[in-house]
Amino acid sequence: TLRRAGISSEVISAAGGAGALQSMVSIDEDGSGSGVVTQTQKAPHEIAQVQRALDKNSFFNGLDSDQKKELIAGVYLQVHQKDSVIIQQNASAEGDLDKFYIIKNGRCNVFIDEQKVASLGNGHCFGELALLFSSPRAATCIAATTVSVWCIRGPVFRKVMQRTALQKREQYSGFLKTIPLLGHLPDYEIGVVADALKEVMLEDDTAVVTAG
Repeated sequence: TLRRAGISSEVISAAGGAGALQSMVSIDEDGSGSGVVTQTQKAPHEIAQVQRALDKNSFFNGLDSDQKKELIAGVYLQVHQKDSVIIQQNASAEGDLDKFYIIKNGRCNVFIDEQKVASLGNGHCFGELALLFSSPRAATCIAATTVSVWCIRGPVFRKVMQRTALQKREQYSGFLKTIPLLGHLPDYEIGVVADALKEVMLEDDTAVVTAG
């Protein structure tokens, strides 16, 4: 019988001690689902792990560096004991279950219709669709070991996307208005162009445009 149990919101330090980083607290602790992002303390290697997980997941390809930084600031740690059901197939991803997960330590097994289809380890992600839709879960994910997961709540993700999208639109629109070729366009058309822009990060000495 599958059971949903053994969940802890205690903070685990790199050395394994509980409560070592007391400022790493759960967000939306009042249960309101307001999507307020609370800055939480994380060690540099923990930030790097979450960053790598977001970079490798195609679901987040459209996010720029500022959006990823806000998401990383809002993640919090949860610990599930071995054999605990983290997400249940066909369960509604609502309320406290409206989360996306990144495995920090441990392993999880994924089942569809009670058939094992995958085994996930450190840095793997699951539950992406909950960030956009409160749709039933497509699979069951069970802790194969005691597992620590970084959690991102759906309301937080949506708030970050909405707020940063508006900020970027204003920033890009202001820049486009300084370009002589585009400066004469009405605000609506400038906004359309701004929405189509995509930020790209380039390494030093990378060729931006090549003749021919």
